[in-house]
Amino acid sequence: MNMRGSREMLVVRRGRRPRLRWWRLGAALAATLLLPGLTGGASQVAPASGGDITGTVVDGSGVQVPGVTVTAVKTGRERPAGATFTDRDGRFSLENLPPGRYTVTAALPGFEPAAAKVLVLGEEIATVRFKLVPMAFSGTVEVEAKAPGHSAADLLDTRRQAPVVTDAISSEEISRSADSDAAEVVTRLTGVSIGKGKYVYVRGLGERYSHVTLNGAKISTTEPEKRVVPLDLFPSEMLQTVEVSKTYTPDREGEFGGGDLDLTTLDFPEEMRLSVSLGMGLNDTTTGEAFGQYGSGLSWRGGGGQAMPSKVPPDRLIRKSFVNPQGLTPEELQAIGRSFGPTWQPSVESSAPFDGKASFNFGTTYAGKIGLMLSGVMSHEYRSIGDEIQSFYGLDEGNLVPRNDYRLVTDTESVRNGLLGSFGYHFNRDHKITLTSFFIRNAETMSRFQEGYNSNDGNNIRDIRLHYKKEDIFINRLAGVDSFPDIGAGSELRWEAAHTKSSRDFDLRENLYHEIDPGLYWLNVGAPESGKIEYHSLDESLTDIKTSWSTFFTHGDRSYGSIQAGLAYSNRSRGFLARRFRFVARNPSQFDLSLPPEELFTPDNIRPDGWEIREQTGFNDAYTGSHTIGGLFGMADWTFGRWRVIGGLRVESSDQGVVTTNPFDTSRPVTSRLENTDYLPAVNVVYAVNDATNLRMAVSRTLNRPDFRELSPFFFQDVTGGWGTAGNPDLTEARLNSFDFRLETFPASGEVMAVSAFYKKIEDPIERIIVPTTEYLVSFVNADTATLYGAELEFRRHLEMLWSGLKYLNLNLNYTYTHSNVTIPPDKLSAITSTNRPLEGQAKHVGNASLELVRPDWGTSIKVVFNYTGRRIANVGAFGLPDIYQSAMRGLDLTYAQSLDSLLRGLSLKLAGSNLLDEKYEHVQGGEIQQQYTVGRSYSLAIAYSWSGR
Repeated sequence: MNMRGSREMLVVRRGRRPRLRWWRLGAALAATLLLPGLTGGASQVAPASGGDITGTVVDGSGVQVPGVTVTAVKTGRERPAGATFTDRDGRFSLENLPPGRYTVTAALPGFEPAAAKVLVLGEEIATVRFKLVPMAFSGTVEVEAKAPGHSAADLLDTRRQAPVVTDAISSEEISRSADSDAAEVVTRLTGVSIGKGKYVYVRGLGERYSHVTLNGAKISTTEPEKRVVPLDLFPSEMLQTVEVSKTYTPDREGEFGGGDLDLTTLDFPEEMRLSVSLGMGLNDTTTGEAFGQYGSGLSWRGGGGQAMPSKVPPDRLIRKSFVNPQGLTPEELQAIGRSFGPTWQPSVESSAPFDGKASFNFGTTYAGKIGLMLSGVMSHEYRSIGDEIQSFYGLDEGNLVPRNDYRLVTDTESVRNGLLGSFGYHFNRDHKITLTSFFIRNAETMSRFQEGYNSNDGNNIRDIRLHYKKEDIFINRLAGVDSFPDIGAGSELRWEAAHTKSSRDFDLRENLYHEIDPGLYWLNVGAPESGKIEYHSLDESLTDIKTSWSTFFTHGDRSYGSIQAGLAYSNRSRGFLARRFRFVARNPSQFDLSLPPEELFTPDNIRPDGWEIREQTGFNDAYTGSHTIGGLFGMADWTFGRWRVIGGLRVESSDQGVVTTNPFDTSRPVTSRLENTDYLPAVNVVYAVNDATNLRMAVSRTLNRPDFRELSPFFFQDVTGGWGTAGNPDLTEARLNSFDFRLETFPASGEVMAVSAFYKKIEDPIERIIVPTTEYLVSFVNADTATLYGAELEFRRHLEMLWSGLKYLNLNLNYTYTHSNVTIPPDKLSAITSTNRPLEGQAKHVGNASLELVRPDWGTSIKVVFNYTGRRIANVGAFGLPDIYQSAMRGLDLTYAQSLDSLLRGLSLKLAGSNLLDEKYEHVQGGEIQQQYTVGRSYSLAIAYSWSGR
């Protein structure tokens, strides 16, 4: 909710004039892209004429206003270059304007006039949306709803007027990139990077400090051991905007670290629109090469794997004996063992298929009252990593010595489905509701072959692992806005209720062989990895309810603002259960252990005197968690002259608990609980140096809470592999004190230059440590303090400023420097080598550069994107071993989009190449390679058709 005095709220969209045109792409580029038959010469293009400015004018409730006078005055001129009136639908069009910068004004008696600065280039169309506010209602006050436009220019204008420091990327920019999911999209934002391919890092703070919302509502997660939301679940085709807010206001939840990331789904269009897209892709290290599939692979709905058989009882599998007379007979165990799926190794296909993707979007607005949006996407992808090496080191007289040295081949098949439905209704100009439902399914199968020397075994080993994972998220959100123009200078009630259900199902098969003689491998029947079968399930639900009341006020001509108060309630509940089994041989010598697992674990061999199924489930393999948060806030937003001050206080009460139980005996649960009431103040100050330039300052106090598992004192094995973990019931909240500064200027529509500085001091940060036991054991402690500071630079300009011949080129640069330091108390039991180090996962240098050519008269856009992330700690070193650093990574993507209106109006083509540098992912420990692999270059081709009712 923003308040401004007689400033326009505008949306600028850019497009191509709607008539058939041949491409004017150079012959060399056309040959490179294999499109010579579709391109035409310059002689077929009509001489250049002026550009058009079109748009709509609406009132404060979004209703179209007819009869509005719209004029366009070119910069440096006094007389209008064009003038017109809006029609009965509030639309206008100013045609054939010479290229240049214009001030477009919309005026109607009884309303405050609105103005916009628009750049006209060649024969393109600039689309502007004005909102007029009645003089009698506001004087100099405008009550502004969320901007309906989502182009890059729209978001920059919204950012200029925002109360906090923000960065955002629009669907317009997303569509012109090679990014397939939200995790890839956010790396284009200033100061944002991604850890482990799916966790967001904002200004160097790791995933535990990130807070992800969808349309402003909290989301439940599919991560068993974390509260963080993995961003790779969200298809980019279904996102309207991705916005990160880097400074805090009390209307936000108190868990605010580096920033809040909000994913906004597609919105209702102004007129009926339909678009469909079909695409295919390849990866140069996967497509056409041998590929290991789990079973018969994944169905288009994400089905696959081997579910736990219905014959497995809910009680623990125990063999009947004198001590356990109620146990299962050998015959019953035989029947259960034979019911497990027979697949233990991948079926190797001779040639990996092409990737495939399909999407559709349909939206309409009827009579200015009803809005409808329906969107869907499905993708099927194959990826191989065939050159991975992993080495694990020990110390010998202070020198690193390799203990385990492996080579790995990993094949991954994934399916992602998404379905979005949204319905909006305007009861009248003052009251509206929106209902949005969003379903996501991400399914994955993986086969991994690992070979190398293992020091514990004293031999070379071969490990074969299969897993299947299915993650579902279903989100429903109902929201309303009610305006009351007669209360104060206008008042508004906003409310929303959201409910999310998420689930994760996981099954795993694994076997470990060791070398007996050169080239001869036998199943290591004593290893816990042999004959292993595991199932994990997670279910989480989250209810999030918010409401706020805003009353606006004026005092004189240049002083106005709002007072806002609100309530918030959320409840998160989670249940997790693991079942772990192994086939154990009662007499291994009767079997040829050199055989593959499919020939060992056959129905004939699964018998009382052969292989018998055993339960390996741990006594702490089940837990439930609940977290209830109640919030109350009050804040004021006051503009006087060039100053704007937004400040207030949030009081937040948190009750968090986790109950760890034996999956088969819940009579002796162990409960860990953390209750707190926090007072969280914040002040944001904006000084408008001029209409295009802001100076921003902010100070706030926020917090970070432990995850469920971090509070549980019991040992558990990370379900994704790795070290054992034990929580710490003595953990407390971490508190963050943040200070921010930004100077930003917006020279023209779609342009920005900004410099930012930030400083954060974290009290009692929650850090992962290594406990000195006979085996590696991870736990968590509150460190003393951590500090983090840095600077951001951003430059986004049309290169016409340098030379008129570059007017079709756009340059976007951003860079973030971050320095951090965390201190682990010496009295904390830990075997961490360095107790004074940077925050885990924090890169000192992060940068992006993109150069884009946009030729509306050709219907062509070409975009090159370069990304850099500096080295960062991947794993904290222990027992004297150095920290493991991930080396710096550079990425290069190229996207080419071409309108095919000359063939069929609304038809377009998109070619994309990602990870073109294909640099090695490299982890380094003490100067030695600990892990190294490449993922290959990916290329895609998509053809799309769009239809508009206009």
